[in-house]
Amino acid sequence: MRRFAGFLVLTLMPAVVVAQTTTTAVRPDEEAADSVTVSADDFRLYTGDGHSLSWDDLASRVADADVIFVGENHNDPVAHHIELAVLEAALALERPATASLEMFTRDVQGVIEEYLADLISEKLFLAESRPWKNYDTDYRPFVEAAREAGSPVIAANAPRRYVNMVSRMGPGSLSELPADAMKWLAPLPYKGASVAYKAEWDALMSEAMYGMPQDTSSSSGQHGAMDNALAAQSLWDATMAFSIAEHLLTSPASRVVHIVGSFHVRNATGIPEHLERYRPGTKTLIVVVEPSEDPEAFLEEHRGLGDIVILGDAGLPRSY
Repeated sequence: MRRFAGFLVLTLMPAVVVAQTTTTAVRPDEEAADSVTVSADDFRLYTGDGHSLSWDDLASRVADADVIFVGENHNDPVAHHIELAVLEAALALERPATASLEMFTRDVQGVIEEYLADLISEKLFLAESRPWKNYDTDYRPFVEAAREAGSPVIAANAPRRYVNMVSRMGPGSLSELPADAMKWLAPLPYKGASVAYKAEWDALMSEAMYGMPQDTSSSSGQHGAMDNALAAQSLWDATMAFSIAEHLLTSPASRVVHIVGSFHVRNATGIPEHLERYRPGTKTLIVVVEPSEDPEAFLEEHRGLGDIVILGDAGLPRSY
């Protein structure tokens, strides 16, 4: 968690610290067809209060939801194994299913649609869509599963250049963007972080900053940078929520499986809060996949992370 927090800090904040696998799976009890093998022995499923669940329990809850959030650590093979299993379970149901990914930004939606329609090659798709460095090992299976099923893929996230603007200059800077740029973001002004989300953020940042040298002479500037970083994080959350709500407005019969870093959805804060504003009453299922030294041990720190908490073997090789 501390490693993730440090990465988050370094990605968003200009002068401080802040944020931004390898399996294929049809069901979680089948072996993955890649360099990392994930089997049912590598994880355990629980309710949010720690009661054991079966795969069939999870599948029935997927069938009852409009939007399924699956929160991951981005290099976790168990998370990617579960995510693909959830997506394929949703694709197998009568109701149409749509994959939604944090890993693509809204300005490449057209490129994704061209690839899904076989209008461009995969080589050109990858050249134009700015995939994450671990796309081949960790996220390609989701796109290919949707492509094979003839289902859409939502490029859900805000472009990083605009998130960076907010981290440097605050959310007000977005009003200077040309009108054409606004379509790649949640409607402005977007809602900031809730009290609960800010508390989680502050705890994460404290952990990220632990042991780092502190410049007390510039504490006010550092405080402003932290505020901007949280506003940038909220832009990610709001934009992903808006992308999902926008899709459901045009395709109300669809079910969405959104794959995202767990901090964006854990404890039902972040994206779920924004989605409730954009589309009140949406029936959601939050699945959080957490690496654990002992997946058999559900600890107090796991309680309430999601409607379903999956503990995966932290000893499995990471994709990076």
